[in-house]
Amino acid sequence: MNPKRVREQAHPICLIISILFLTVCDNLGGLKRIGIQMDKPSKEFLDWSSKLVATPKITFSIQEVWKTCNATYKENFSENFFKQISENLQGKESFDLALDMDIGSALIEPTIDGKKRNYNTIIETCRIDFHLTEILTFKNLSIRNLLIFNNTRYNSLKFYNCNIANLMLSKNSKKGGIPEEKQSVSINIIDSFLGDFSIGSSIIESLNVTNGFILEFTCPPPHKINPFNGSVEFNNVYFPTNKEKLIYRDAQPFRNMRYHMKMLENTPMSNFFHTLELRAERNNDTQTNKAFSYLYDWFSGYGSSILKPFLWLLGFWLTSVTLFYFTDGLTTLETTKTNNLYIGWRSIFLESGQWATLSKAMYHSLIDIANPLGIFGAKSLLVPTNGWLAAWSIFHSLFSVIFITLTILSIRRRFKLQ
Repeated sequence: MNPKRVREQAHPICLIISILFLTVCDNLGGLKRIGIQMDKPSKEFLDWSSKLVATPKITFSIQEVWKTCNATYKENFSENFFKQISENLQGKESFDLALDMDIGSALIEPTIDGKKRNYNTIIETCRIDFHLTEILTFKNLSIRNLLIFNNTRYNSLKFYNCNIANLMLSKNSKKGGIPEEKQSVSINIIDSFLGDFSIGSSIIESLNVTNGFILEFTCPPPHKINPFNGSVEFNNVYFPTNKEKLIYRDAQPFRNMRYHMKMLENTPMSNFFHTLELRAERNNDTQTNKAFSYLYDWFSGYGSSILKPFLWLLGFWLTSVTLFYFTDGLTTLETTKTNNLYIGWRSIFLESGQWATLSKAMYHSLIDIANPLGIFGAKSLLVPTNGWLAAWSIFHSLFSVIFITLTILSIRRRFKLQ
């Protein structure tokens, strides 16, 4: 077969294979789950979050506003108050916000909306120190310091598309009222960027963080009370673990979280923080251990990802198919009338043309996976035409064994009863 003609015919086939591979990755959420599309901190965010807190001229406090507002304002106090806050976020001056009194909102879901997330007009310090309503939502704004104190078992806070330099959760700062063991808060953080996320002795009913990043993370050590008593989920959230970055701390916060997740029988999150722990620990490891650590991470996320090794296996197979197809690098064995291996469906290997070449490439690449190095004793129907292709076939077989093993171990780890 003319190699030039083969290459010309290969373009549509290779395009179809590439599209199928990317479709699989996209449908399975593969690109995000293996960390390719995670949000990373920008220089603008790092500069903003590291600035000293300014002393704003304006402070909005529910208690103070209630004392000074007129009767008309009080008739729809909660609606007027949240509207006033949102309007001030459209200005050019930063301010403090204290949600420090129960206003018994009749709104279904009160929202503080900055309309557009930027670093110009911000809330310097936002203190949530009293039950406002069952749900309170923050959207499209920047908060330098966010302090959340538990005062009721029914608080639910949502943050969409926000910049938060420092977020701290702690127990009730007031004496009396709801007992500490009954205080809890549910928090949803979506598409938001966090600098320092500190969890004190707070009780968190549920925590869901989706997309964005968290640069520094602290929580109570294992011998302290578990700050979580419900669902915890981090989905596609970036945590820096590289020692060269100024924002890196150490592996201990990840160890603490892994312990707390294990106590909750939350296996996916326990595995997730174990992965972050190992990534942080390898910064101080030997070069040999560090090399194996990187490979184990890339290939299977330290055994926490079922998808990673499967995609590597699929990627190697597609690479092998493309290589053998482009080079037309496979030939058949010699046959005799009494020993003809190429009968039935195998007869296509004796034919010429685009489909025959592709069939040989797909078949041999699959055999490298199913019968690596011929360990099962089955006789190969095709052999590479030169030493370089033979070396690639051996290389492909070895790594296929590794990827299959990692996939099986990841499945076992994910569904194993702890």
